[in-house]
Amino acid sequence: MFHARKIEEAQQHVLRVTQDFLAMNHDEKLRVARIAESAEMSTSVIYSYFDSREGLIDAAYLNLYREQDDLITATITLWLAGSSAVGKKLSLDHLHEIERAVLEKLADSGSVRLRTVVRAIANPSYEKRLHREDQRHLEELTRVLGEAYPNETAPMILSLVKSTLMLSLVRASLEALGQPISESQADIIFITLMNPDQREDDIAPLRAS
Repeated sequence: MFHARKIEEAQQHVLRVTQDFLAMNHDEKLRVARIAESAEMSTSVIYSYFDSREGLIDAAYLNLYREQDDLITATITLWLAGSSAVGKKLSLDHLHEIERAVLEKLADSGSVRLRTVVRAIANPSYEKRLHREDQRHLEELTRVLGEAYPNETAPMILSLVKSTLMLSLVRASLEALGQPISESQADIIFITLMNPDQREDDIAPLRAS
């Protein structure tokens, strides 16, 4: 048990070092040897934990994505705690307030979220892992928003909040990346963010374009 805990702590340490690197650099620049040096760990140990360079990057991006989801939930919860709108009808003004609060929190890491989604688009198995995280986050948001707006159906609230929020995150991320992106890529990104259960045959034509 103690040994397993030490391994988990070491894995989390490597992930944190990798996440810090990815927050400031694109994954193309990542070298396992550099991460090993920063983490004060051998490359062979890192490979034993994550199998490959790509496995390490995937795990770090997923961890960042999960942390961002938790930050989104915490930000919305905090906004709800100080809002006079709780218990009343959810309005467009309320959505914009939630949007501004979350974007302010994610201002420095929006492009990382976009890169995670783009990476998942090219890898169906990784896309499934990302969708499982989306489902977890949706269930948490359902609970938080359902308690605040008991007179409105949770699916409607989630649709409004997520559509407003995620579209803004895509736009903010694109601006942060500072590089051109095709309309088809933008379509895929938005579909992936908005519809975790989107059928593969709906996305395939976009992926092929």
